[in-house]
Amino acid sequence: MGINQVAERFQLLSGVDDGKLQKWMPLISESASYVKSLLKPDVKEEKYGDLLSSAAGTYAYYKWSLYSNSGDIKQFKAGDITVTENSGNNNQNSLVLWKQSLDEIAHLTKNNSFFFEGVLA
Repeated sequence: MGINQVAERFQLLSGVDDGKLQKWMPLISESASYVKSLLKPDVKEEKYGDLLSSAAGTYAYYKWSLYSNSGDIKQFKAGDITVTENSGNNNQNSLVLWKQSLDEIAHLTKNNSFFFEGVLA
């Protein structure tokens, strides 16, 4: 998983242009580190590079959407033309994408969940 591949996935999802990408590189780097921290110790990053880069880029997009979108309705009016955007759905959509990416790498990650199925008497 290379930082450039993670940044490319982030750009694809977020629409952030090249000129503003540098501003978000710390977030992208943190997201890559987070995804790496989820991996089992024996996972070879080189083997699953594309999948891991995709997951890290998607996680960066999710975090970016939380920072960037307040969920408020944004409106712009110029003469008789009015453009209205409700960005609140972006947060939900980015969360769904992140969860899907996490499911795709589940076989590579440590199981940090606790499951209690029952007690036999």
